[in-house]
Amino acid sequence: MSVDVLAFGPHPDDVEIRCGGLLLRCIESGRSAAIVDITRGETGTRGTADERAEEAEQGRRTLGVAVRENLGLPDGFVEPTREAKLAVVATLRRHRPALVLAPYPRDLHPDHAATGRLVEGSLFLAGLRKVGEGEPHRPTTLLFYMCHHPFVPTLVVDVTSVFDRKLQAIRCYGSQLHRPGVDAPRTDIGSPDFEERLVAWHRTYGTQVGVRYGEPYFAHRPLGIQDPASALLDPAPEHFPPERSP
Repeated sequence: MSVDVLAFGPHPDDVEIRCGGLLLRCIESGRSAAIVDITRGETGTRGTADERAEEAEQGRRTLGVAVRENLGLPDGFVEPTREAKLAVVATLRRHRPALVLAPYPRDLHPDHAATGRLVEGSLFLAGLRKVGEGEPHRPTTLLFYMCHHPFVPTLVVDVTSVFDRKLQAIRCYGSQLHRPGVDAPRTDIGSPDFEERLVAWHRTYGTQVGVRYGEPYFAHRPLGIQDPASALLDPAPEHFPPERSP
C-alpha cells in the first residue's frame, strides 16, 4: 500500500524511541505511515527475535501505523550492499512515500549508522527505471533522526501533544526495558533511569524551539515551505519572551 511517511529502523524499537512522535503527529493530521525494521534484533543482549516481533506489533498498534515490515538483514552486521539496497529500493517502490525517516548515518551503534547510509544510498536508485523491479519512485524528503550521535538539528518537531502515546509505544518493548525484580543483563535501554533520561532528552530539544517536548531531525537539503504563514506564524512559540518591566 502507498503511504505518506515511511520510517526505517535498524532494530524493532528504534523508530518508537527516536521518531515515534513525528509519526504520531502525521497520523494525527490524517496522513498514513509505515515502518520497516531492517533487522529482527536477534543479537541483542536482551530478549529474543520472536519476543521483539511481538513487541513490534504492539508498538505498531499503539502508534496507529498502517503497516510494519521487517527486511531480516543480519543484526549487528548491516551493510549498504547491493542486495540490501535492492531490498530497500523494492520497499520504497512498494510504499511510495513522500517522506522517509532514517537514523543519522553516524552513530555509536554500527547498525544505526549503516542503516542511515543504506537508506540514503537507496533513495536515488529507487528512481532509476533500470535498477531493480517495480515502478520507479523517488521520495520527496529524507529526514535523519538522532540516535546516539548528536547533531545540530535542521528542524525540531513539537511532539508535546503526542508524547504520552509515544511513551506508551516505547513501553511495549518489555524485553528491552528495566523491570524491577527481573534479573537481566544491564543495557542502556534496560537501565532503571532510561525513561527519565529520554524525557530529559525530549525536553532539551523542545526547549530550543519553545515547546515542552521536541524531536530533532537533520536534512542535507533545504526544506521548502508551502505555506509560510502557517509554518512561521500560526502558532509561534515565544522563543525569547519579552523583558518584563521592573
